[in-house]
Amino acid sequence: MLAEETMLKKTFISLIIFISLLFSYENQTISGKVLDLENNPIYNVFIYSDVDSFKTDQIGNFTILYKSVDELVTVKKIGYKTQFIPISSLIKSNIILMELNPISLNQTVINELSGDISKQESANDVQIINNFMESETHFDDVIRKIPNLNYAGGSSRQRYFQIRGIGERSQYAGEGGPMYYVGTVIDDIDLSGIGMGIFLEDVSQIEVFQGPQSYAYGHNSMAGLINIKTNNPLKNKKNSIKITGGNDELFKASSSINIPIIKDKIYANHFLYNSRQNGFLYNQYLNKYTNKKNEFFSKFKFSYTDKDFFNSILTIINTKLDNGYDAWSPNNNPDTTYSNRPGEDSQNLFAFSLNNKIIKDNFKLTHISTYLHSKMIHSYDSDWGNDDFWSLPPYNVDGWSYDYTQLEKRTRLMTTQELRSTSKYKMEKFETVRTNGIFLKKLEEWDNAVGWILSGEDAGLKNEFDIQNSAIYTEIRNNFDKFSLTLNGRYEQVGISYISTHFHEYYNYYTYYTTYDTTGVKIKINDELKGGKLSLSYKISKNGNVFLSASRGFKAGGVNQNPRLSNDNRTFKPEFNNNIDIGYRFNTDNIALNLFAFGMNRKDLQVSLSSQQDPLNPNSFYFYTSNASSGKNYGFNFDITVSRENDFESNLKIGYLKTLIDSYSYYTDENTEIQFSEREAAHAPRYSISLGFIKYINELKLNFNIEAKDKFYFSDSHNQISEPYMIANTGIDYYINKNTSISLWGKNIFNEKYATRGFYFGVEPPNYENKLYLSYGEPFTIGASLKISY
Repeated sequence: MLAEETMLKKTFISLIIFISLLFSYENQTISGKVLDLENNPIYNVFIYSDVDSFKTDQIGNFTILYKSVDELVTVKKIGYKTQFIPISSLIKSNIILMELNPISLNQTVINELSGDISKQESANDVQIINNFMESETHFDDVIRKIPNLNYAGGSSRQRYFQIRGIGERSQYAGEGGPMYYVGTVIDDIDLSGIGMGIFLEDVSQIEVFQGPQSYAYGHNSMAGLINIKTNNPLKNKKNSIKITGGNDELFKASSSINIPIIKDKIYANHFLYNSRQNGFLYNQYLNKYTNKKNEFFSKFKFSYTDKDFFNSILTIINTKLDNGYDAWSPNNNPDTTYSNRPGEDSQNLFAFSLNNKIIKDNFKLTHISTYLHSKMIHSYDSDWGNDDFWSLPPYNVDGWSYDYTQLEKRTRLMTTQELRSTSKYKMEKFETVRTNGIFLKKLEEWDNAVGWILSGEDAGLKNEFDIQNSAIYTEIRNNFDKFSLTLNGRYEQVGISYISTHFHEYYNYYTYYTTYDTTGVKIKINDELKGGKLSLSYKISKNGNVFLSASRGFKAGGVNQNPRLSNDNRTFKPEFNNNIDIGYRFNTDNIALNLFAFGMNRKDLQVSLSSQQDPLNPNSFYFYTSNASSGKNYGFNFDITVSRENDFESNLKIGYLKTLIDSYSYYTDENTEIQFSEREAAHAPRYSISLGFIKYINELKLNFNIEAKDKFYFSDSHNQISEPYMIANTGIDYYINKNTSISLWGKNIFNEKYATRGFYFGVEPPNYENKLYLSYGEPFTIGASLKISY
């Protein structure tokens, strides 16, 4: 009996211990109140523990479950500073005081030769975008927000840009090598002319430098530079998934993962993006959408940090764009095409950059190494129609086939090396920053094209550009109290080696025969280019700075690819740009104002001409590029952003531009002189305006933006002009909790029809009369997005 009682006691004690342990792991409850600094209750504050979430009621009360007193509770509301409070502290005092967090506008940092600098202190005219609407998924969606930046259509994704009225509009086979007025750089990788995969969900900041940047980036930046920074790895684990759908059969999925590898040393992130959409244009002949986009993008970034000595960032990107290209129709239909051979605009790209920094006291040594391999296909139906289409009125073409197509395959291989040293010397109110660097680049580009090339002179073209750059540069920045004086310069050698084989067709006895030019073109040219910048800034008040700068930019010369040109017209010389900027910036926590006026003088302007190369052969009338003119551009950029306390931000951006290509004349043959009158440059609208706002209402974020552009010439070779246009975009984001948000957005909500590119020539049989043909921007688009963070 005693043994049974002992056993019963042991069982009871064990049960008590088990129940105690069980309840010790049960969730417990804590209540409290959230107030502002004036002791007013705050409604709809998100409060999260590891096991529960809650929103405060009308009088600021909350009740939330927790597991352990060691937990951190997150207290969050838009417009207030987020807090992380231990449960142990809430047990002692259950009153939470929240402080307003005004939208701060003066924290933007940009990267220049000597290192990171606040935008407020930079003497560059630089436009910054680092806050994107949910509808803005690609760089194409934000171009119109930037004053005096324009683009030329003609590709599935924009990659030819104009800054202050200067830039390329295309690079078709036979139009020249990979030399550009406007550079495009992503994480130190030069993607000028091929930068199609710029997806904004992984972009932290876009910097558009206006005016010559040749002193820092060489001959690909005479007009300016677009510098894009992707997200760096984060020290804390922060991941997200986003899914989007839209009315053009858009389906897009992306993910971002941060991976801490070794605490305080090595971190990594991975961004993955995949989307497809039909492109809106329906091919009536093939009964399907043929202007589709199917895009994949992957980025890995690794960072290593030794706080005392060494920092390194490795970026690896991979792009696979399988995009259709069927954007033109003979009747300028904005939503229907008739091509029987629709084209494509695809790209497979692999690239990486390695940025190493050794930092010791006031000395920094930077080494940047990049590699790029890109394969692109650009093809299109040259006649934009089919035999059935041409057989109908008003063409009535019967009994023969009118059918042309063009295919261009382009491969680019590029490597760069850059070594830069920066040293600082300080003495009381005086500081000198000295930067010296060397730069090496090797770029090879191969074209393989068939179709209507060199205005029909060739039926096929194979060519190779081998371009080698070497440069040295220096910069001295002297800061004296309120003054800053900066002088920099660059000396660059550009060597171009070009070789080509040209294929021709001739007709004999009802049969087409293809032959080729056995000599083709073999040529080497070398340019020595010098540029630089002198800038002065003065701090006139705590929040205001004024700037004055004079700069000289350059663009390398090149090769005219037509093998039947005379030796005198085989090459063209470099172009130079002398620029003066006067600027003013004013920044507070609630106002950011920028105003820059500029004037420039272009020398040895590279223009497209045509002339009879052989006086005895009237058929030797060929197009080529020559330094036939000069030009002048002037204007201003103005932008202002205003925030109100913690719930509203508005911005206005205005660009004004006046361009002038001076009159010039040249002889088309021994006796015929052609005179060109003064005229504005192509794709250089007189004004560009962007107006928008962001409004926070509890869990809602409202966006609205209007973008407008003036008319502009489509080309330097004819006087056809676009129509001015204005489009509007809007969006509503709803934050369900700290980890989940949904968005409804619309682009071009008033369905404005606007042209992005225009050609003037004859394509319609039987008379082939010259006519303006247009391709258009996207129509009204609506979509929804779901984003989950974890």
